[in-house]
Amino acid sequence: DYVPLVAREQLTDAVLTVGSGFGGFQSAMVLARPERSVA
Repeated sequence: DYVPLVAREQLTDAVLTVGSGFGGFQSAMVLARPERSVA
């Protein structure tokens, strides 16, 4: 679902970011929302 030039709010539980650098270095990182327990 892609709508160009239109921002909208989205709740996400996890995101993935991938980066590359000089010399062929590559990295990836997954950031996740902590799970919430109901006491």
